[in-house]
Amino acid sequence: MDDLQVVGARTHNLKSVCVSIPHRKITVVTGPSGSGKSSLAFDTVYAESQRRYFDALSGYARQFLEKLEKPEIDAMTGVIPALAIDQRALVRSMRSTVGTVTGMSDVLRLAFARLGSAHCPTCDKPILAQTQEQMMSAILDEPEGTRFTLFAPIARGRRGELRIELARLRKEGFVRVRLDGMLLELADDILPDAKKSHDLDVLIDRLTVASTARVRLSDSLALALKMGEGRVLFAPEGQDERWLSERFSCTDCGTTLPEVEPRLFSFNHPHGACPMCSGLGVSDPKAEDIDEEVDLSEVHAGNTCRACKGTRLRPEALAFTLNDLHIAAWHDLPLTALPVQIANTLAALGSRAALAEPLLAVVERKAGLLAGMGVGYLAMGRGTTTLSRGEAQRVRLATQMGIGLSGVLYVLDEPSAGLHPADLERLLHAERALCDQGNTVLIVEHERTSMASADHLIDMGPGAGANGGTVLAAGTPDEVRAQAPMGTYAWIDGKLRLGHSPRVNPKGWLTLGPVSEHNLKSVTLTLPLGAISVVTGVSGSGKSSLVLGALVPAARTLVLGKPAADSDADSGSGRAKAKKCKLQISGGALTGVVYVDQRPLARSPRSNLASVTGIFDLLREAYAGLPESRVRGYKASRFSFNVKGGRCEVCKGDGAMRVEMAMLADVFVPCETCKGTRFNAETLDVKYRDRTMADTLALSVDEAYEVYAAHPKIRQRLAPLRALGLGYLQLGNRASELSGGEAQRVRLARELGRKSGERLLYVLDEACSGLHYSDIDRLLVALYDLRAAGHTVVLVEHHMDVAARADWVVDLGPGAGPDGGKIMAAGTPDEVAASKGSVSAPYLTEALKRMHSARD
Repeated sequence: MDDLQVVGARTHNLKSVCVSIPHRKITVVTGPSGSGKSSLAFDTVYAESQRRYFDALSGYARQFLEKLEKPEIDAMTGVIPALAIDQRALVRSMRSTVGTVTGMSDVLRLAFARLGSAHCPTCDKPILAQTQEQMMSAILDEPEGTRFTLFAPIARGRRGELRIELARLRKEGFVRVRLDGMLLELADDILPDAKKSHDLDVLIDRLTVASTARVRLSDSLALALKMGEGRVLFAPEGQDERWLSERFSCTDCGTTLPEVEPRLFSFNHPHGACPMCSGLGVSDPKAEDIDEEVDLSEVHAGNTCRACKGTRLRPEALAFTLNDLHIAAWHDLPLTALPVQIANTLAALGSRAALAEPLLAVVERKAGLLAGMGVGYLAMGRGTTTLSRGEAQRVRLATQMGIGLSGVLYVLDEPSAGLHPADLERLLHAERALCDQGNTVLIVEHERTSMASADHLIDMGPGAGANGGTVLAAGTPDEVRAQAPMGTYAWIDGKLRLGHSPRVNPKGWLTLGPVSEHNLKSVTLTLPLGAISVVTGVSGSGKSSLVLGALVPAARTLVLGKPAADSDADSGSGRAKAKKCKLQISGGALTGVVYVDQRPLARSPRSNLASVTGIFDLLREAYAGLPESRVRGYKASRFSFNVKGGRCEVCKGDGAMRVEMAMLADVFVPCETCKGTRFNAETLDVKYRDRTMADTLALSVDEAYEVYAAHPKIRQRLAPLRALGLGYLQLGNRASELSGGEAQRVRLARELGRKSGERLLYVLDEACSGLHYSDIDRLLVALYDLRAAGHTVVLVEHHMDVAARADWVVDLGPGAGPDGGKIMAAGTPDEVAASKGSVSAPYLTEALKRMHSARD
């Protein structure tokens, strides 16, 4: 098949881009944030492939599918089916887990339904269910000539005279019963004590074990099962009686388990879910009423359901085990522990292992794929809302690898995000495996090793926004290096260099511990005040648990003088309910905590850059303060397109009208009344420096900074955006249309623009995620400025070039999950690089060499 060819792409800021993407190869698209990488890979190539696939379906099928608009391109040839694996969370629902999204839980539920051993949930006695044929075989296996009696249970522990039961048995022609162990004739007057509880059995037959008794035994056993509602008492002479049952029913207490089927083991089905918490594992009954952009695991942290103890399942489901573990315990095992558990289970099953092996092999294979992606420390029961963006993407990638598709275009967005350099090799192997299966892989990426390992490289630039959107070079990595020596490779080859500021002496120390959250093994964290610290380590080593789960809430508690309430978690770290940890500060003080996480900006189509940064409020106040507004009585709300009064009521402030095209994609046309400005004519009469509010929202950040020179509050909000390289963005850019790198820096700029005190603790989670070297250079300048102002900065970060430029480095490890949770080294970057036990040491050593070379 010919290569995939894109001709004349003009999506967003692309300037008639023409590129070739070779099939069955790995192509990496790189360049500064905002240069057009995502516009090319996702909004053009992937979008057009999806649109054509949908168009190939019948008109009836298309009406149930998402309708996609055609990207702005002249032509695209060599198109194949495409799948996008971006960094969005898998499913923003507390009912979604690693096991449910990978299908591992479905297979395990089937294995439990077929092979689970039952125990009474009340008295914990083993319960065995058998077919009639199995019962007959068990009886006939007794020695030849063994005499036995078959009884059918009628009542167990029932209080009263049992008149109805005895009358029914007489009417049906039975002769003898056993009441509380005594054999009685039904023809006699039987008068049970009405004040006591009784056991009543009816005698079905007396037989002798012999080959000739098979037909009679079959008939008697069928009658006994009918009378005993699936249960029979087998009483051989000289031996203890044994229960035989078609159902899982306890012979001691009478507890009967429901019909065994896969749905019994699902917390997402009424048959299996805990009745008290409806399968959520927490006691709040209103959990599902919370907005799905909210991390439910945060809201309900520490609110474990008392009935199911967080297992989410009803007791009857937990009554079944495989190799002595119920299904919730299987879901709690790290993925890396599953192969051993499965091997032990197959050995314990004996002759039944042949039934279990095909099912458990699927679970083991998928667990192996996930472990190969560096997330083997996760468990099947881990909620998807608790996964980082990188973890979520790797789970999705491993799931796709397990499907075994070929001839597919996989489009990946920063798959190395959140990966330590030590984990990168697994990712590169997985990407290559997709190609080996006959697929094409297109990756938006900045990481130097990923770029070097690509078969084809596309370097976008030279800048961002209007200054980007062109292809600087395309070809093999060596060809791109030669074609565009001052492109992205200029940063890798040392022609362009990340900034560096001399390290500072600590102004004091912050000590936290001991901390034993999640996999942390009673560690004590010591960080310098008034300095930049980087906490690093392999994925799953405990970085987030230590910094976000312990340091952030402890620091807030210290600053506030009391435990932080949910409303105090201004950035929603998601771990504000961590166990209390002792935090001490010597030689300095903290007056506030600012936490910047990876959550996306508002997804509402009405949210824009100005609104999410608070600039829109200031602009509306500025317009409301103009003389023309005061004469007309216009308030600030008049200049919002979200409420009645100032907006265009024809389009309700959208600026466009949706035209439904039946089977075709809907078409959006500018509103004929407001011409796309979103405001009514009266509102547009008010102007500042000859600009309406619509004109102002069309300004770039850089332009607005100059226009509003007389408004210090507005300039204060704009300055961090410019400092972080976002000056090209328009104030009216929809928040949902910003790239991942842009959204991350907008959030950071919003936090950096605050005036929250004099000695702040800034905690940044993966701030370099999605950033090009040119963007990281600007970020470092901002961090150095914070340090110069006396603030303390802590970064959870994997980028070794950033760690090399920090004042202090803490490395966790040595592995992930149970194998992590220890501080392997702490000190200056040079001290950590010289450490023998640090996994990060060799990578940090290389980064220090690059930094010192740049300084020379």
